[in-house]
Formats: sequence, C-alpha cells, structure tokens
Amino acid sequence: MGRFVALLLVALVAIVASVSAESVISLVPGVTEVDACICDAQPVPFTAQVTESAHYSFVKSGDDYGAISMPIAPPVWDFPESVKDFSSFVTPSCFISVGNYNLKVTANGPSTDYFDLLVHVTPCLSLEDLNPSKGLCFGQTKTYQIKLKNKSRTADKNYTIFLSGSAAPAVNAPVQVFVPSEGETITEFSLDSSVLDVGEHDLVIRAVAIYAVTGQPTEDEAELEMNFQINDCQNLVIDAPDELDKCFEDSLSVPVKFTNNGPVKEELSLSTDSVKASLSESSLELLPGVTKEVTLTLSKEFAAESVALFADNSLGSRSKKIIGVNSKDCYSILVDGPINESACSDWRSTFKVTVTNEGEADKFTAKVKMPFSQLSETGFALKASETKELELSVSPGLDDGEYQPVITVSSSKSTAEFTGTINFKRCYRVRLAAEPYFVCQCQDKAFPVDILNVGSHPDEYEVGLTSGPDWLLFDNASVKVSGYSRVTVNPHVFTCAPEPGEYNAILNVISTTQNNSERSSKVCINFTMLSKADCYTALIEANDGEFVECKSSLIAFNVTNAGPVDNAFSLKVEGPKWVTVNPEVLSLKPHEVGQSYLVISPPLNTVGNEYEVMIRVISKGVATEKKIIVSVGAVGSKEESLEWYAQIMHANGLLNVSGPGGAIALVLSPDGNVSQYVLEPGFVLLQAEPGEWLVSVEYAGETQTLSYTVEGAKPQTGMFTASDGLLYAGVIILFAVLAVVAYSKTRK
Repeated sequence: MGRFVALLLVALVAIVASVSAESVISLVPGVTEVDACICDAQPVPFTAQVTESAHYSFVKSGDDYGAISMPIAPPVWDFPESVKDFSSFVTPSCFISVGNYNLKVTANGPSTDYFDLLVHVTPCLSLEDLNPSKGLCFGQTKTYQIKLKNKSRTADKNYTIFLSGSAAPAVNAPVQVFVPSEGETITEFSLDSSVLDVGEHDLVIRAVAIYAVTGQPTEDEAELEMNFQINDCQNLVIDAPDELDKCFEDSLSVPVKFTNNGPVKEELSLSTDSVKASLSESSLELLPGVTKEVTLTLSKEFAAESVALFADNSLGSRSKKIIGVNSKDCYSILVDGPINESACSDWRSTFKVTVTNEGEADKFTAKVKMPFSQLSETGFALKASETKELELSVSPGLDDGEYQPVITVSSSKSTAEFTGTINFKRCYRVRLAAEPYFVCQCQDKAFPVDILNVGSHPDEYEVGLTSGPDWLLFDNASVKVSGYSRVTVNPHVFTCAPEPGEYNAILNVISTTQNNSERSSKVCINFTMLSKADCYTALIEANDGEFVECKSSLIAFNVTNAGPVDNAFSLKVEGPKWVTVNPEVLSLKPHEVGQSYLVISPPLNTVGNEYEVMIRVISKGVATEKKIIVSVGAVGSKEESLEWYAQIMHANGLLNVSGPGGAIALVLSPDGNVSQYVLEPGFVLLQAEPGEWLVSVEYAGETQTLSYTVEGAKPQTGMFTASDGLLYAGVIILFAVLAVVAYSKTRK
C-alpha cells in the first residue's frame, strides 16, 4: 500500500514536471470596449505574455457577420520573448448598421487564451446648429449656419444634404458638403420666408455619406431638426390727418407720409377706397427707416364721410389709414326772380332779379334763357352775404302765353338756377274778319265785318271804308270793344246798276288810344255781283190734263226757287177765265220746291175743246213761264169713267188729296185714325202730320189706293206705325170700311 502511494506521487510529479515545461500564453487587452465610426479604422492594442517560447496564431470571431474587420499583425507569431505588444484595428464596413457588436480575440498555440471586445459602431458625422434663434419676419430672407464634424481618423468625406419639413420649400442649401477626416466644415443655407405663411415651420437637415462607387447611402449620417417662427413684422407708419375739412365746390389735396419702421425693405402698392380719391404715387419702395411723401387728392365730387388709404406690400401685408372728411358748402348763391307775373307783350317789360352770395366772396356771371330778354349785368363780384339786384328786361313782340325765364348765376365754384313764370299777353291788338260774299242785282244786302279785339284790354277804334265801289255804302264809325271780344259792322248795298262780276272793297280799323304795331288792321272784302236772271229765276213743273165739263178739278204743279237767295214769287195764270191758281204767292228758300194748284172748272159747251194755259212765276222783274194743254170731256163719257186718277201732293205744310169730284176718300193718318172725306170740288186739304199716310179713293165703282210719306219724326205711339206693316194693315182696314159703306148704300 505504501509502495503504491509512493509510485502515484512519483507519477504526479512527473506529470507536473512535464506540464511545467510547456509554453503558456496570456492575453492582456488594452481595451474591452471601443467606439468605431463607419468605414473607419480604430486601433485596439493588446499584449500577449508567454511562459515559454512558442508558436501562436490569432483569430477574431463575433456577431458582426464579418461586417467588422480586425486585422492582427502578424496573425501568426513565434514568441522568442515572453511579452509582445500587438497593434490591431477595428474597421466597420461602409454598409454596416450603427449598433453594438460583441467580438472575441483568441490566441491559439501550445496554450489558448482570449479576450472579449465590445465595439460601438457609430456614424462619423455629427451636426451642430450655430444659430439657435430661428425667428424672422414674413418676407425676410435669412442665412443660417450649421457645423459638420467628421470624426473619422482616416477618411475625408462628402456628405449629401437632404431637406424635409414644412420649411423645406423655402430653404436654399448646398447639395454636398466636404468634411475632412477628424475635421469640421461650416456651411450656410438661406430661408426665404415669403414662400411660407406666417406661423411656425419645421426643417429637418439630414447629411448622408454616399458610397461613391455604387451610389448607395450609408448609415454614416446625421440629422438636425430646426423650428422657425415667421412673424408679420411689417411696421409701416402712414402719417396723415385724422380729419379733413373739404368744400363741396373744390377739390382738396393734402400730403401723406409713409415711413418704413420695419426690418425689411417694403415694396408697396398704394390705393384708396374711392374712385374720387387719388394718390400721386401708386407704388413706393421703402428701405428700412426711410420716409417718402405722396399727395392725397379728393376730387370736387367727393362727398363721402371718410376715405381709407391702403399700403399693400408684395408679401400680402396691408397697412390702413382712415381719414374722416367733413364736407360742406363753402360757396353758395341764391337767385330770386319773377314768379306768376303778368305783362303786356305790346311794349318793353322789366322785372327785378336778386342775387345773394351765401358763401365766400366770389366772382359771378349771369345769363338768362328766354326769347327777347336780357339782364342788366352779366358779370359782377359779391362779398360774403352780399345781395345784388339785376333787371330782367323783355322786348315787345312775344306771342301770347306763359314763358319761363331761366336765370343762371355761376362761378367756378358754385352755380344757381332760377326758373320763373311770366304770362305775356297782347293787351292791345285788333283784327278784322270778313268772308267772301255774293249779292244779286237789286238786292238790299249787308256784309257783316267783325272787329276783333284780340288784346286783353278794352280799346276804342275808328272803322272806315278805304276803297271799294261807290254803291257799297258804309259810314265811318267809332266803336268800343272789350278785351277778347268782337263788334260787327255792316256795310250794305242796294242797286240795280252794277254789271254782274267780281268786286272788292278794303275796310280799315285803327285804335284811337294806342300807338303800336298791332293798333290797326285791314280786311279785303271780295264779293260777286250776280245778275237778276241768276238770282230770281224759278223752275215750273206742270202736266197737261183732260177734265170733265161742268166739274171742278185740281191740277198740282211745282215751283222751284232756282236762285241763290230767299225769294217770294207771284203766281199768275193766263188762259180761260175758268182756270185759276191757288195759292197765288210762294215764299221759297234757295232750291226749295213749293206747290200750287190750278183749279179747272170747264163750263157747259166746252166739251171736245183744247185750251192753252200759261203759268207765269214772277220775282223782281224776272218771269218764268210754263204752258200746258187742258182738254175738256163730256159728263158720263167713257173716257171720264175710264180715265180718272187720284193723287197726293204736299206743300206748305198741307197734304192735298185730289181725285174726281164727288169721290169718297178714306184716309189713314200716321197716328192710326181713319177719316172719310168727299172730294168736292175734287180735293181735300189736310194738316201734313209727319209719317206715312194711306189714302183709298173710291169713284164710279173703282178704287185707287195711294201712300205718301211726310218727312219728319215718326210717331212713337198710336195703333199703327209708318211701316210696311201699316200699309198692309191700312189696306185691310180701308177695304173693310169700304165694304161697310157699300153695304149701307145697298140697304138704302
């Protein structure tokens, strides 16, 4: 047992001795953590200690997947000495991601040792904002600086700049910035606030290293966020009065000053709120601290209570100044003149016109618009509140009527107009009026001539015959005629001497009180002298006839006044003494037809004879004749029974119903009454009532029915009316009456 233990101890000693004879390595790292930026070499020193000279190799391992290189020089080493310092570098790849990586460095040889290394991979770039104040005025362009630092030990780099955020459109920055290794670069960018709105805006500046070979971005980048405050900093002062006093009659100009108290140049557009207010400049350019003056002009027509001035800059800012305006009448003129006045147009008339200056002192011109009128003065000066009287004169010659004189008084600053009314009329004017006349030889006739006072006032006149035939009789006369009235005078003539033809006479009238162009008048009277044959001739209408012996008969004949004047005619008959005329006188108007009758009563022993009967119508020495033949037949002869007739004639308001002597006439008058008459001696005269008459004459067993219409108003009452119905009804009634009469005779 003891021997075994001894042997075991010997073996252990041998083993220990054997081990103690091999080399042992120990690694002493200089660092256990290191910061390395992308694509840069960062030294990592360490020391190796060996107990015996030996051959060792070094390797790197870790979770970087090869993205970090760490060369150890030399990678294999024979240690002749016991201690060796190694220089190694950690180099992250250009495309590595920023982060922490765990590496292990192992020494392999007769013995093994290692150490752990924590690598912090970071960007090489950092950014610094050198202008922390980010406030600026709207419209202002401002420059800012940033510092780019490159901590790479080995590499100079170009960084590409990227911008984002709401302020990015307003920023002008370099595309690339060069930064040397372990150096820094300060670069600038500008921001134009006019591109943005007033308010807060953010800007992100990102600088990235781009791998030049492939153009790929790396994570060697840095980002800087900025916030900008854009303010409306316009500080424009408009220096103008708060209120202005303006006259309506004048324009007004005042100076207005514009001062830029802001930090930036102002490009201004100037305007007002009224087309009747203008500025001498429409635009201004003002540097900070500069003042410029323009002129504000309010036109004569400006009447508003205020005017607003506007200054708009190109960035949209507006400054405003409101000026109160007190407008008033500084110049005023009052004109007064004739209203509802009356005047005679026969002579010159004058009227008073007053002009009052109710404003400041001024010079005026005056004019009037009306025919035949003028003012006593057309130019004058008036002090404030001064009144001047002018005279409006109107020359004679205006026609009658109402006139409106328009009087205008004006200056350069005010105008007044007055419209008056004056009623002009002819106070004294005379005219004569007469129409053409005719006169017949041996006619006593007057020629009326009217003296017309066409003036408004009464006047007295002398009227006389200036020229004319000596047989025209007129004595000069004095007459008085009221205004707008007339008096008639009557020159007349009675003579049979003048030959027929055309004559004229001139009558003159003149005022005995007035002396003007209208105080007299003349009239020429034209008249025609007609012959007696033209004036007093008649037309006779009469027919031949056969009459019964020892019976009285009536023949109607017509007499027409063929002359142009009223006339009385004497009717005579020449022939057998048993022929007479009735009536013997007819008074007829021109062209009127009258009726008279021949009463024929042939005596015994005249049967079979024919007699000439001459009807004569005489007036003022002019005779008209008509001859007819009267034949006489025997009583009871065939001719008598067969040749009789009834007739109705109307003259001088009488209706003459005629027929054979002893005939029975039944008459239906327009009022519906039936009357019976015996025609003895052959006719009956009835009052000619207007309307339609119906007559039935019965003689020797024969009946003749006649109708006749008397012109005039038709009756409105009664059993019948004047119509065809009346005729038919009347015929029936008459036949009925005749039947009764015949029956009565038979009974007797």
